[in-house]
Amino acid sequence: SACINDIKSRLVKMGFKESELEIAVGGGSAGAHLSLLYGYLVKEPPLPVRFIMDAIGPVNLETDDFYVIEKDEDTLPDIEPNTVNEALKKKTYNKPLFNETYIIRLMNLFIGNKYSLKEQQEIFKDNKIDKENPKYKELYEESKHGSPLYWMKDKDIPILAHYGGKDLLIGFVQCARLRETADKYKNTLQLVYSR
Repeated sequence: SACINDIKSRLVKMGFKESELEIAVGGGSAGAHLSLLYGYLVKEPPLPVRFIMDAIGPVNLETDDFYVIEKDEDTLPDIEPNTVNEALKKKTYNKPLFNETYIIRLMNLFIGNKYSLKEQQEIFKDNKIDKENPKYKELYEESKHGSPLYWMKDKDIPILAHYGGKDLLIGFVQCARLRETADKYKNTLQLVYSR
């Protein structure tokens, strides 16, 4: 917010009316994630956020939402809920190129590195995340605060989003979750999904 305050004060000095100033925030991947968080979390931003541009931003840190395609021919034709759910049932999709250990580390980072590497490793059982592990449950609950989806219910800021069906890092499930959440809370979303 400090840099936006600085921009605002400079624009006012240049003769722009403060009451008419608005901004758009956006970015790609992590930048999109941060833009979504900024737009939805900052209760009283120095300048009103008019819209958010999201290019392949992760919207949910839940490990299951990082599925990506296994083969090019399996690219989804659309991201309708039925299409996504059917694809997940068929198991034609893999976890992303980075493994679940990385996702756990990312979730831990969002909650201030609460768990040591040793404690993070204890979340796994037979090389898979043990979702019944109390540490995982706590990590998951706390990391929701770093997931834009959990803040979209509070206000409607229009989002222009683009996701690719063949993306090997932020896959189709993230895109589908954004759409589902926007529909649920009646948020304005213009979504471009490229096969």
